[in-house]
Amino acid sequence: MNLDSFTLMRLQPYYIILILSLFLATAIQAKDAKKIWLDIQSGNFKHVELANKFIDYGYALRQQNKDTAIAYIKKGLNLADINSGYPTMFKAYNLIGILHKNTGDFQTALKYYYFALEISQRTKDQEGISKAYNNIGVVHQKQLNYDKALEFFEKSLRIKVAIGSSKKGIANTYSNIGIIYKKKGAHADALKNYTKALELRNELKDQNGIRNSYSNIAGVHKTQENYKQAFEYYEKALVIAKAQSDKKGLATIYNNIGVLYRDQEDYQKAIVEYRKGLSIREEINDKKGIISSKINIGESYNAIDPRMGLKFINEGLDLAVKIKSVEQELYATMALAGNFNERKKYADAIKYFNKAKQLAKRLNAFRDQREIEDDVVKIYIELKDYKNAFFHHQVYFQLYDTLRKIENRESVARENIKLINETHDAQLNILNVKNDAIEKEKSQQQIIFGLSGLAAILVIGLIIRNNAMQRKSFKIIEQQKAEVEMQKNIAEKQKEVVEIKNEEILSSIQYAKRIQTAILPSQKKLDNIGLSNFVVYQPKDIVSGDFYWFERIGTKLYFTAADCTGHGVPGAMVSVVCSNALTKAVRELGLEKPHEILDKVSEIIEANFENADEDIADGMDLALCCLDLETKMLSFSGANNPLYMIRKGEEENSTLIENDYSLLELKADIQPIGKYFDRKPFVQSEVQMQSDDVIYSFSDGFADQFGGPKGKKYKYKPFKKLLLSISNTSMQEQSNLLIEDFNAWKGAEEQVDDVCIVGVRV
Repeated sequence: MNLDSFTLMRLQPYYIILILSLFLATAIQAKDAKKIWLDIQSGNFKHVELANKFIDYGYALRQQNKDTAIAYIKKGLNLADINSGYPTMFKAYNLIGILHKNTGDFQTALKYYYFALEISQRTKDQEGISKAYNNIGVVHQKQLNYDKALEFFEKSLRIKVAIGSSKKGIANTYSNIGIIYKKKGAHADALKNYTKALELRNELKDQNGIRNSYSNIAGVHKTQENYKQAFEYYEKALVIAKAQSDKKGLATIYNNIGVLYRDQEDYQKAIVEYRKGLSIREEINDKKGIISSKINIGESYNAIDPRMGLKFINEGLDLAVKIKSVEQELYATMALAGNFNERKKYADAIKYFNKAKQLAKRLNAFRDQREIEDDVVKIYIELKDYKNAFFHHQVYFQLYDTLRKIENRESVARENIKLINETHDAQLNILNVKNDAIEKEKSQQQIIFGLSGLAAILVIGLIIRNNAMQRKSFKIIEQQKAEVEMQKNIAEKQKEVVEIKNEEILSSIQYAKRIQTAILPSQKKLDNIGLSNFVVYQPKDIVSGDFYWFERIGTKLYFTAADCTGHGVPGAMVSVVCSNALTKAVRELGLEKPHEILDKVSEIIEANFENADEDIADGMDLALCCLDLETKMLSFSGANNPLYMIRKGEEENSTLIENDYSLLELKADIQPIGKYFDRKPFVQSEVQMQSDDVIYSFSDGFADQFGGPKGKKYKYKPFKKLLLSISNTSMQEQSNLLIEDFNAWKGAEEQVDDVCIVGVRV
């Protein structure tokens, strides 16, 4: 269907007022719809005026029935005269687009927005063009097509600025652009556009707009973990909400501030803010808000006082059941399962996860089902019940596959079936308009010429012939479109199969990444080891063969950067085995000396791979350190990887001395962890550390990277010099400088291996 097939038929003037049924009018309770309907019945309108009445009436019915609303808007569209009804036609196309957008039919919404755009371009209506661009951008945003959304929002903005549109409209567009940049992770650009929107809203003294801008800006700072700035802007939004006595808005802002504290793991303050929001929601009897607040409070208590967490979550759950809010009952049940999981009451956790799963099935909430399966997998891994973990892992991917199929099936159906239906609608509309015109012409001929039989027969014959030709033409067009659509569907189906397979592979790798991330020390753990430290961790692929490991047992801190055989998924699989072996040697077997730990870890890894059909020589290289935090004695044992230590002053055994700093290299045994043809016991060395000494454990990824002006390897001597040059800076700054230097050296070259560097300052 195209615009010309409509506008061609509207060249004739219309004098017939359509007779409408009173059925829907008597059923509609809305006063504005009734009033418009009574106006239509009066019949005292010109054609464009009547067209607008039908359009307004249809839009007034949007809450009752979308299809009925669209039918009336199309009635008005058909009445709009091409010579005087362009604004009316734009209005109709725009409103039909809005109705389809609001119900998630984005393809059809786009089609009508483009019709509106064409109308405004014909009439050179810049305001209309800008509005159409904006609406098209909104649809692309909802489809997560952020690049396209940004393109159309910026087109809309350029026109608004050029023609001097209202400052409010320009501010709204800046805000829309800011939202897109935030979604794309371009936080600086998001802040820039949010700030421009705020400046205009301040000029207008638009308090609602200013408050929204403050919240938007706070949201960007929250994402960047700039918590101080986020608090400042939420506080500003809070002042306006208080001045406006907007209790619902106040509760939302308090909730957002609570989230800020929760993200910083300051659960006590998070609870205080959540309780402020809860108090307001109880005051205004916002039951759904009350449930959300209680769940938020309960989940924060889970981290500091699980018994209180249980109390609040149960209260939220009871209210959700009472008001029959199945969706909130689901989230409360998931929070309850999380509470038991936090307390390591795994049987109860699994019980409530199963209840949550049933609720998610009732809602057809496949994503929530998938999240639940993910949590259950982690519990079974914790219980070392790998059989059940594997089973639920398979269910997880079945749900992923189901989601993909549903999304693709619905997308294809919407794009193809609705296109065909709309094409039929257009053809029927054209035929109806033609038939109305024919009947009118016949009536006029009867009045003027007195029923001239021969002329009537001739006219009727011509009309029948014309209609037959029109129908034949429509049929040919329909067949051609069907053939094109069929070819398009075949191509899309083939593309869909490839995309699904790629998505499945990528999802498997992403899941492997989550499993690998679970074995790595959290930032909280690194912050609490008792020494200043940093970790530079840049995998070559999504998952890595390198990993870093920290364990503190009493006064002894064990740490290393390890390099497993390979990279990507194979390397990641080996890294999980190796990390678990290190933890087992220290925590379960109680080994304390690094050389004994490496001997035992090598045995464990060989045993893990001995049942394979093929001979597997996978293992790892590492420099394992044990630092006694009381005596400052460092014990070291290495498998292929040396350890670097930098100390202020000149040392006799230094490998390199620069700017009054010495680099000492502790040599490793020339053998890996794992199967090796000439295995010997590992050797241990000890060094008495001094205050401000810095220790570096690392994989070979940094030194082996190709780059620079001649595309050569970085190598170890420049790596040592780099460490010497930065060792007197803070650990965070060292991390930043290492990453900057690596990226500058690499340039346009491909990263050749995983990179992992661990630094610890005594």
